[in-house]
Amino acid sequence: PTHAADVIVTDADDTVIFDSRTAEYVSQAFGDLLRIHEWQTADAVCRLVQHTAFEDTENVIAFPASVEPTFNTLDARTCDKVPPRLRSITVGLTQMSGNVRLVSGFNIEQTVGEPKVVGLLNTTSLAIAAVPGSGLGRYPGCEEPDVFIRNINGVKPDEHGRFKLAATGCYWVRQPQERVSGNLLRLTLATLQVGNDCGPCCVCDDYVKVYKALRRIWSRYRNIGFRAVATRDQLAANILRFEEAKACRKDRVLSVQALIHNTDYVEIQGTLCNAVNDCSTNVEMRLKVVPHHQVFPEAMSASSEVLVSSSGGFEEVDLLAPVLNAKRSCCRATTAWSQVRSRFAAALTL
Repeated sequence: PTHAADVIVTDADDTVIFDSRTAEYVSQAFGDLLRIHEWQTADAVCRLVQHTAFEDTENVIAFPASVEPTFNTLDARTCDKVPPRLRSITVGLTQMSGNVRLVSGFNIEQTVGEPKVVGLLNTTSLAIAAVPGSGLGRYPGCEEPDVFIRNINGVKPDEHGRFKLAATGCYWVRQPQERVSGNLLRLTLATLQVGNDCGPCCVCDDYVKVYKALRRIWSRYRNIGFRAVATRDQLAANILRFEEAKACRKDRVLSVQALIHNTDYVEIQGTLCNAVNDCSTNVEMRLKVVPHHQVFPEAMSASSEVLVSSSGGFEEVDLLAPVLNAKRSCCRATTAWSQVRSRFAAALTL
């Protein structure tokens, strides 16, 4: 680095937009927690605000001297164009640039102010006033008109032709004075001076309090943003999952399952999915359970496909399960059939 602090700004193509190592550098503390760094070149000015201390000691974190962010896209509001500057003067069809000499014509007076810095710009003011007899003098053949004030901002004088000007608050209107000698003062004729004795609207502590309040509000909206992003990602994942399962639900409109509990309780479940846009109403799902009266040797254990029934068997049973109105979703009907201390085999048919 060339200075106590430097920064390099590049665009998406890694083209250097600003390199502070070739710029003039100044820095200034802003309170106890911040420092403002400023680099200025002939074409640009770059300012950065650095946090030099932590407000809370428990949040202290050590940062390296050189930082290269992994996500360093600048907000559009961090870039301001240079204010317009006077580069040329056009008179009629003639455009002039560079060193231009202005000459006062008839009744024109020019006043060049002292060069000064306004913001970051070197400025020189030029006041052009129409003063009778100035410049090249009075225009030939110009008659002197009667000049007097008729009104001020639409307000007319009293019957004696006098205006009364007054100010409110910390502002004042008075006739300027100049010291002649000792305590002798002389009023400036035909001149009024308008000014104020107002103090600053806010003290430094007010700005600090406003900053802390804005930071708290920013933190709250930041957390809301995190939750919104998480909700958005979860919604996208749900939509993707539903789209992936759409084909499976479309191919399997109806399915039936039988679950065995403790060898003497069977839970039969049927699922019906309506995969079309039209609503289906008054839907019934009828499951027919056909017991088998076959006795297997005691040595043969029951499996998931064949269950051993007790002697005597069961009669054929119809299970009717009403299904709610089926819109574009899956409706499920469940019923149970049990036989205490018995084993049986069930074949399901629709």
